[in-house]
Amino acid sequence: GEAPARFPGEADVHATLDAPLSDFNVMTRRDAWAHRAEAIALAAGERRSLPRLHAGMQWLVYCVHGVLSIGADDVPQGAAAWLDAEGDPDTVIARVGSVGYLVALWPVG
Repeated sequence: GEAPARFPGEADVHATLDAPLSDFNVMTRRDAWAHRAEAIALAAGERRSLPRLHAGMQWLVYCVHGVLSIGADDVPQGAAAWLDAEGDPDTVIARVGSVGYLVALWPVG
């Protein structure tokens, strides 16, 4: 996949498409939240850490294809999991070859 396109939500955007497109948007109020989104492709059994690098940090895990696992919970294709408490699991594991998005969000100010 292509690298994420980052732009302010109020920007006037025009595009010409010549291939199928998948669109995953993350929007936050700049004065309240910051975020970082990452597309992932993990082999079966591969792990990815979900560290809490900022106070109040939360994670959204969205599975595009395959099955991602967080703790005892599976996140199947087309589903998402929200981790908003310090005690939530801090690792995502691919049950099979999987593709998805990891979104870190944290309060600012």
